[in-house]
Amino acid sequence: MSERIKALPAMLLYLVILSPNLLMVISSTPMRSFVVNQKIFNNVKTIEALNVSFLAVEKVELVYWNNESVTGIITEEIFVNDPTCSKVKINCTTTVTKDAIRKAGNPSKTQSIVKPCAFFPGKYEWDGMVFLPAGNNGTHIVEYTQDDNFDTYYPQEWFRSWNLSGEKYLHSHLSAQEVTDWIDRKKSAADIFALIFGIAGGLLEVVGGVAVFLKCPVVAVPAIIGGLASILAAIIQYVYNVLEIQWIKNVVQTWYGDGFTWFSSIVFPFFTWIQNFFWNAPITTWWRYDFREWDQSWGAERDHFQHYCVTWEPAVHIKTMALNPNIHEPPPR
Repeated sequence: MSERIKALPAMLLYLVILSPNLLMVISSTPMRSFVVNQKIFNNVKTIEALNVSFLAVEKVELVYWNNESVTGIITEEIFVNDPTCSKVKINCTTTVTKDAIRKAGNPSKTQSIVKPCAFFPGKYEWDGMVFLPAGNNGTHIVEYTQDDNFDTYYPQEWFRSWNLSGEKYLHSHLSAQEVTDWIDRKKSAADIFALIFGIAGGLLEVVGGVAVFLKCPVVAVPAIIGGLASILAAIIQYVYNVLEIQWIKNVVQTWYGDGFTWFSSIVFPFFTWIQNFFWNAPITTWWRYDFREWDQSWGAERDHFQHYCVTWEPAVHIKTMALNPNIHEPPPR
């Protein structure tokens, strides 16, 4: 028995040498992530957007992981109290890494100086679009990987807003003036969201453009825009734990003052009628719910998306037996 025990280290070494896959399995096995802490915050607040104010209930749930990343789950329930839209509810889930949190609060702005050249090296394709890598070609500086607005898309028009469609995402360029106004509080996050979605809707009038883009009632637009801005503010405050001005400068703003955001096509999964049965009476009430979902990321955090889900309740339909024999059939679309 003792001889076998003595031979065990040699046998293990033999297995490792002859079975390199064993090393591969050991080295590729990820460390198991687990939750180390959780926090929940509940707030009642007033949301303002597009010159309209709403009462809202906010819930922020923070999940802290052993790798020091943080997951934020934020919900805004906004009361519209309009006959065509009683309330809007927005959910957002995002996970931010330790490095992203650190860079948002204290980024490294140093850029290596290289010999000037006429083109920017290392261009590549992402989402079917030409992208610039972060770096410095001696004449131009790219702080984070972004759409090639040096040579390809509206070259060097830092003060022009534009949206271009990739294979999966909409690429939105924020002009240097808009980003500066956001930093200087001449524009709010709600104004930025309204601008992005309004342009995407293809209309000059912002509210109408947002309504077209999201296919939502016009009356719901200020609540949706205000809710999105409130969620972004919660992400910056609770998840990144920095001031909004720091986050804009360190995450969104480029060397030339402009910025970028990317978001997936709006998903219109379905709308549904939810039935409230009155089995003992000849009346049934149906509530209609609409859903919109998309992923969105900002600037230096291009590959770390925030997942949004927006719902609203625009209609209540009451059916009585006397007026409609198909009382348990949902109303038409």
